Amino acid sequence: MREKYNKYWGDAKKINFLVYLANIFDPRHKMEFVNFGVKFLFPDIVADVMKTIDKELHCLFDEYSSISEKVVVSEGQSSIPTKDWLRKSKDPINLDEYVAELRAIW
Repeated sequence: MREKYNKYWGDAKKINFLVYLANIFDPRHKMEFVNFGVKFLFPDIVADVMKTIDKELHCLFDEYSSISEKVVVSEGQSSIPTKDWLRKSKDPINLDEYVAELRAIW
């Protein structure tokens, strides 16, 4: 059993980084939990692992940003399902209108 553990989890740099990213995206855990876990499991290389995780997270964000900028809106519909007020706009937001909309939903 120890062999299997060491094969898949024994080296911080061999672990699939999606495991780290999934914990970051989990609303219950975030970065503090990942940092705590890495410190607990791999105290000697915490800085290196966290730096790599941060780099991968930024790469993922850059990729998502480049895709979201290419979204084309046609006939008032977007290929990404979002509310109109979530889109980038230079128009001022009428907060009362959106509060009324949220109250109507709830």
